[in-house]
Amino acid sequence: MAILELFLILVIAVLVSALLDRVFPHIAAPLVQIAIGLVMALVLSVSPIIEADTELFMLLFIAPLLFYESKELDKTALWKDKGVVLSLSIGLVLALMVLVGLALHLVFPGIPIALCFAVGAALGPTDAAAVVALAQSTKFPKRIDGVLSAEAIFNDATGVVAFQFALAAAVSGVFEPAQAVGAFLLEFVGGLLCGIAIGALGNWATTVARNRGMESVTFHVLFEIAMPFLSFIIGQSLGVSGVLSAVACGLVFNLRGNGTGADVSTSMIVSNGVWRVASFALNGIVFVLLGLQLPNGVEAILSHDVDAVVGFSAVAFVLAIVVAFRFIWCLVVAKASRRGWGDEGENLGLARTAGLLTFGGAKGAITMAAILTMPATMSGRGVLVFVTSCIIVATLLLANVVMPRLAPRAAIADANEQTRQDKARLDILRSVLSRLGEVEGDFEPGAIEMVAAEYRERIIAAGGMTPADKESRKLRLEAISWEREYLESITETDGYSEDDIDKMRGYLDQKEYYYAERSDWALAMKLGWKRMVSSTLSWAETFAVSLGLRTSPDGDEARRYSDLRSKCAAYAMDKLAKKASENVDIAERISSLIRDYRLDMNRTLAYTPQLEDVARASSEAAQLRLEALCWEEELIGEWLDEGKINDSTAKAMRRTVGVIRFDAEDMI
Repeated sequence: MAILELFLILVIAVLVSALLDRVFPHIAAPLVQIAIGLVMALVLSVSPIIEADTELFMLLFIAPLLFYESKELDKTALWKDKGVVLSLSIGLVLALMVLVGLALHLVFPGIPIALCFAVGAALGPTDAAAVVALAQSTKFPKRIDGVLSAEAIFNDATGVVAFQFALAAAVSGVFEPAQAVGAFLLEFVGGLLCGIAIGALGNWATTVARNRGMESVTFHVLFEIAMPFLSFIIGQSLGVSGVLSAVACGLVFNLRGNGTGADVSTSMIVSNGVWRVASFALNGIVFVLLGLQLPNGVEAILSHDVDAVVGFSAVAFVLAIVVAFRFIWCLVVAKASRRGWGDEGENLGLARTAGLLTFGGAKGAITMAAILTMPATMSGRGVLVFVTSCIIVATLLLANVVMPRLAPRAAIADANEQTRQDKARLDILRSVLSRLGEVEGDFEPGAIEMVAAEYRERIIAAGGMTPADKESRKLRLEAISWEREYLESITETDGYSEDDIDKMRGYLDQKEYYYAERSDWALAMKLGWKRMVSSTLSWAETFAVSLGLRTSPDGDEARRYSDLRSKCAAYAMDKLAKKASENVDIAERISSLIRDYRLDMNRTLAYTPQLEDVARASSEAAQLRLEALCWEEELIGEWLDEGKINDSTAKAMRRTVGVIRFDAEDMI
């Protein structure tokens, strides 16, 4: 029960970090999660000594994380830089294992040297995902980014395997170098071969299922999720490295290479979404655990008869060794490489390249996950957990501070190019939305509104908003205020009941909430509360009608509300037309807003739609949706030919169109 309670606490902490990540976008998620764990330990006194079963922890955390990272890796870039990657992921990890182990044993001679070597092995792996989260505004040159991503996968595997050997030697007290090297090579090579075989078998199984008409998004996604666990378990049962088996399986197993079509696109989108959530959750849990363990580490330092100053000095000493030795190693690697490291022919220089490779190799979840598997009964475990935790935090902070200053100009230009591509993507969607307003006579108003609402949602989801900017948003909010002005001017002699007016107020509340500035928390919370109350009352009314406690609204009531809604819109349109004549600079925005009001009026003037009207509008909406997708594809092709978007953006947008078309055709 205690384990279940701890798990729920960790999940809640990760959920809170996800919310805070949206509120404070400039603070990286790993640092937020560490801070949450530390606050829980200090304020809530939740600071258990975590001792995880080694094999179970590797299976549940490390295997799926490494599988996902290797699945997403650029294989072409990996092959081009295989020598550099192997040097960093094997040679550097093993060298750091020895250096850090000796340094720790020198500072803490009472701790077994094998255990110190285990910590050195755990500090070898890097966490590229953490660096990406920390430096979202900084983009590495493509080659450096590829090397760091590939290194993070293979040095994770190397570090974990070396850690397991050193930990086994610390537990048993027996270590024979020749035998250990032979066993290490067997586990390393055997794990790779095992993972390649399992990944190839998985590709074959999914291909057979698709060729026989058994394709299913659910089947493919669940099958892919099961692959890292299967490869780990099979590898361990064969006496080879289950971690390396999961890595190799991820390298060769990839659903996106198993055919084309809407089903493959859907599988890819769902799979990527599931893996992103799982990766965030697993990494988040480990970082929260890191924060929880920091107070235990301080207590362990003091109970180990070590002065706190000496303890933090040991952290600084080991950190200096890790950073300095990695910088020297990267400097040699950069010097030995015959290819340039900068984008667009830019010469970064050896020191700058080595700096990016050094600080881009921050420590993270894999290091902490490995350390937590050390038995709690081991001498000096708390001290080593504290030292490791501090080094992880320090490398993450160093990456956040140093890397933006080392980013080359080409990388900044690349970031600007991405901004341009994002804007172009939004402009295409807005063009289609604008074109929907030109087919009023060919389709039912309700059908047009359905499809237009879908495109507005896509624009918002893509980082934009209709209206396109703050001025347009203000204009829409001003129009809503005019609707309220007309609504409040109505008296009892106008023929509308109090219920009609309250219903209209609720509708305007929802519109205002939709277009309100999301950073205005007070307004958003106020309108959100009104929206919740309105929805609750509506649900209660429907429930009462179903029980016979209240009669359903009659036709006159529906007509009165539709008429009131149309009159409010007409009043706002008159105000907008007057404003357009006074300020020609915003006439285009006002024209777009008036067109939206007309669409809404055409729909509401139909009073309460009957079932056959709803069915007809839905059918026409399905046809119009397909036509809009054709417009979107035409614009993608035109903009690609004109150089307004690049191949990557066009490919991503066409993939999205394929998925939506698949769903739209299924609805006809």
